[in-house]
Amino acid sequence: MTDTATQFAYGVASGEVTRSSVNLWTHCTAPGPLHLSVRDGDHVVTETEVTEEPGQAHVFRAVVDGLDPDVRYDYVFASEEAEAAGSFRTLPPDGVPLRFAVVSCAKYNAGYFNTFKLIAARDDLHFVLHLGDYIYEAGQVPRGTQTPSKDIGRPFEPFEECLTHEDYMTRYAQYRRDPDLQAMHAKYAVWQTIDDHELADNAWSGGSEDHDEAKDGPWAERLDGALRAWEYWMPSSVHPSRGEPLSRSFSVGDLVRFVFLETRTHRDGRDVPPERRSALGADQRRWVEGELRDSPATWTFLACPSMLSSIHRDQMPDDVVEALRSLKLRHPTEAKPYHDRWDSFPAERDWLFAEMGQSPSEVVVLSGDVHIAVDADLESGGQVVAHEWTTSSITSQNLADKKGWAKNVESLPIVEHLVETFPDLHWVDTDSHGFLVVTVSDDTASCEWWSLETVGRPSDVAEIGHTATLTA
Repeated sequence: MTDTATQFAYGVASGEVTRSSVNLWTHCTAPGPLHLSVRDGDHVVTETEVTEEPGQAHVFRAVVDGLDPDVRYDYVFASEEAEAAGSFRTLPPDGVPLRFAVVSCAKYNAGYFNTFKLIAARDDLHFVLHLGDYIYEAGQVPRGTQTPSKDIGRPFEPFEECLTHEDYMTRYAQYRRDPDLQAMHAKYAVWQTIDDHELADNAWSGGSEDHDEAKDGPWAERLDGALRAWEYWMPSSVHPSRGEPLSRSFSVGDLVRFVFLETRTHRDGRDVPPERRSALGADQRRWVEGELRDSPATWTFLACPSMLSSIHRDQMPDDVVEALRSLKLRHPTEAKPYHDRWDSFPAERDWLFAEMGQSPSEVVVLSGDVHIAVDADLESGGQVVAHEWTTSSITSQNLADKKGWAKNVESLPIVEHLVETFPDLHWVDTDSHGFLVVTVSDDTASCEWWSLETVGRPSDVAEIGHTATLTA
């Protein structure tokens, strides 16, 4: 078969894996139907014909169930002239540890996707958890306050900012041609939520940071086009463009429950006072309350697109203030938090902390968005109610990138000040790109923060920068 690169230019993907099922995805320009074969070694688990997804031209999907836990399965989508292959691993049974990677913030023109290459090279994971900013909507020369990228030979397609459904489709297609992203999808299933850049910078329910309806058209049309593009390219069963919530949960037996938050499409704007602002919306708040209070698992992992921990105080040294402003963790001119951070939703964050404290299980927040790595405790009423593990970005600019600094040199006094000033912060890294590897057993949950050598060129070099272990 010689036409794989043409007919299956975007590879394959799997998603929403459980102990017994998975969603499979591919894009094929052949007319279909495609033949799908799923194997466990030499044993054929299922063979079936897959037709094009209604309303999604060239997309073929299949839900495969009746699978065994903790098994790596291989699968092949085949047309008459070509085929595309991938694999996935089902989640483990009781008594077997769960291990997964956590990623966030992949800006195509800011660096190479070495994180995805390193994850694809591993054999010890069960799945990948993506916390959002799978794409960036910005133009090659960004408007507003987004950080320009260096010219490394990876310009955005389209060159201008994504505004229409067709623009978002083109941007996703560019991402999905990337060989390292294809390799990750071909190796592991993905569970995911979204953050703002799948939509627009600092998006909220009624618009975004830079969206001007007079020039850019109605926000509702842009939102619908962005969500439909996400639905098209993701190995997911959720349709947010139809009003289906991206907030959802799943359990791995009694070991761990995953609760996914979505903090953009129901978010209040800046005109709402901080004590009444919500990033979740009333319906999601009620749902989160039930998920936390009724969790039957030893561990509950709250997948939150953006970091909950606060590193804001009104009075701070000038160099720290400037660093936090560069990272959009502080208002650009005033001594107050940046409006898009959880610091600007203080009442709702206090409520969420209190609910985590009421949960019968051990709660760990997994977060991203801020382009720095953090290991922290979360407190309510003077008690530690949860822990937060924040991943650095895949490529999006961190402090060293924004300042033109050497990695972990000029930033060291700033990091030292933050750790000394905020007792809940155990460790901070403002200058790395990378990912987390989380391992969960009945008694312990541990995290490794992996730091890449570079994203400025293709590389497969990384090291563990920090580890943390919790006991149930």
